[in-house]
Formats: sequence, C-alpha cells, structure tokens
Amino acid sequence: MQKHTTRDDLTRAVEAFMQSPFPERSADDEADQLHADLLLFDSAIGDAMMTLMHGGRVPREDLNSDPELRQRLERLAASENAVAAADAQIYLEYLNGLEQLLVLAREMIGGKRGKR
Repeated sequence: MQKHTTRDDLTRAVEAFMQSPFPERSADDEADQLHADLLLFDSAIGDAMMTLMHGGRVPREDLNSDPELRQRLERLAASENAVAAADAQIYLEYLNGLEQLLVLAREMIGGKRGKR
C-alpha cells in the first residue's frame, strides 16, 4: 500500500526544490521566451504550493503540468542551435522538478497520483 503524501512531505519537497536556483536567462531569443514562460509557470506553482503548505485549498486543476511548455522545451532541446538546446535542457530539468512537486501535491489532496 502506497503511503499518502502529507503536508509535511510536501513542505520538505518544496524546501528541497527551493535550494536550486531558478535557471538563468538565455542569450537565444526563443529560449529566453521559454524562460519567461517557465518563470510564469513556476510562479503559479509556487503560489499553489505555499497555499497547500499553509493549510489552504487548491483546485486539483490548478495542479496540472503544462504539456505545451514541455513540448516546446523538448523541441528546442533537440534543435541544432547549441546555445538554445543547452538552455532548453536546463529549463526541462527545472520543469521536471516542478512536475514532481505537482505529483506530490495531487497525492496530498487526492490520495492518488493523478495525471502528469
């Protein structure tokens, strides 16, 4: 039987994630736009995590990933533009961390994994 995620579990995960700095901007225009989009997504997820950590409620639909952002980052990470590809890979790694927090948050409020 899988252990239910608690608020303390989520708090520990958020605190650990926050030890990693937000990625730097890119010298590439397309990657830099994705950086801005990642920043907006990070802010929304941060707000949701803080609400949950302090005992508030967040609608489950506010805990979904951003598949379009992921797809755009994956496409750029596979491009031949070395600078953009390297930066997009860094942004993808950061997005992976955000998505792990989302999984924990969904487990906490619903007791199950939910969709990524």
